[in-house]
Amino acid sequence: MIYKKVKEIQQQIPNSESTYTQRKLSLNASLLHKIGAKDNLSVGGIADVIQYNLQAADFYPISRSTQNATGSTLLTQLYGQWKHRFTKRWTMNSGLAFLHLTLNGSTALEPRLGLSYQLGPTSSLNIA
Repeated sequence: MIYKKVKEIQQQIPNSESTYTQRKLSLNASLLHKIGAKDNLSVGGIADVIQYNLQAADFYPISRSTQNATGSTLLTQLYGQWKHRFTKRWTMNSGLAFLHLTLNGSTALEPRLGLSYQLGPTSSLNIA
């Protein structure tokens, strides 16, 4: 019976708290070049400066800070895309995207490929 009462009391005491804030500043640039009637080429880049602040603490049974992280990182993204229109209904989009996160040094290179079929004036079927 005592155990049940202690458990009820512990459920009523706030035992932890955490807050996370993030601010982001972005710079975007792109260039589009029409190669011909059926081909478009676009290249661009995005740079995001991300500032973060994570605070976490336990209050029960003793008050202590469990996490305290403040800092900033840079996320860089570069891309190139080629759009080719086979017919009025069939379109292909292909490209390559590069991402780099300075927080942990991770890098990714991702190929892109998609096909689109125009069903009508306001609808299409897309495969990516």
